[in-house]
Amino acid sequence: MDFFTSLESYIDYLHCLKNKGGLEPEDYPTFEKWLQQIADDIANGKLSAQDIEAIRNAFGNAMMTTKTLQGHVFLKPHGHAGDFEIIDKIYCHHVAEKKHFAEWDLYFHSTAAVQAVRNRKTYFIELLKSLETTRLNSQAEKFDILNIASGSGRDMQEFFLTCPVNGLFFDCLDQDKEAIDFAKDLCSDWLSQIHFKKANALRFSTDKKYRLIWSAGLFDYFNDKTFKFLLKRYFLMLEKNGEMVIGNFSENNPSRTYMELGEWFLNHRSPETLIALAQQCNLPASSITVRQEPLGVNLFLHIKK
Repeated sequence: MDFFTSLESYIDYLHCLKNKGGLEPEDYPTFEKWLQQIADDIANGKLSAQDIEAIRNAFGNAMMTTKTLQGHVFLKPHGHAGDFEIIDKIYCHHVAEKKHFAEWDLYFHSTAAVQAVRNRKTYFIELLKSLETTRLNSQAEKFDILNIASGSGRDMQEFFLTCPVNGLFFDCLDQDKEAIDFAKDLCSDWLSQIHFKKANALRFSTDKKYRLIWSAGLFDYFNDKTFKFLLKRYFLMLEKNGEMVIGNFSENNPSRTYMELGEWFLNHRSPETLIALAQQCNLPASSITVRQEPLGVNLFLHIKK
């Protein structure tokens, strides 16, 4: 039996939450059922785009202000979903001061997708530590890293705080000047090893070769054609024994409906799809692996050269 049966029941539930002062942890199971029923009704054609807009409007100020994380996602103050500011707020567990807003922020942080984004940062930092160990063991003077859509730079900052003396040098691409300015300020103590470049990843080119090419969360905004175009383009920038690591949200994303209510749309892919896309770029199967963070929500396509 359906938990919610009509558009009016969806909206009434949000009004009920608003009247009681917000979404408390004990409300999470019912809210998850609410989201699941919405997903089912969208899939079955029972809810139109106009209905979804009405549901979104029923959140009121909790969705229509950048003072909440879900409102930031929907309103897109930097022009696109998943911008550097929202990702950094996720990394830093930002919570609004106002209680009603704070309740929604706490739920936002509890979702699997947001936890996976934080796990993605940890994954990159551990990858960098392993790379530095490899550098030391090989007695290489330095390793060059290309960080595509580098965002706030919080991951690099945390790496340098835990490993202040290292031989890793970063070229960071981002098309958002505000993201670069933020990251430069955050990583100001290590700018001798971090170079920022304002560039579109689709058009960037260089003769330089990199030991590691990393992209945390850009490729799942692209369709398969663009994904493969970039994969082939950046693979040519790897040095011998180099590795490319591309993050992509898995089809196993329990938070997808909640994200898409805020118009945060991604191309979710399975491990098999990621491997197939790499093979379609004529990359040998033996060079391709797919790993994941602990929740299995974020996947990582690894390609060795």
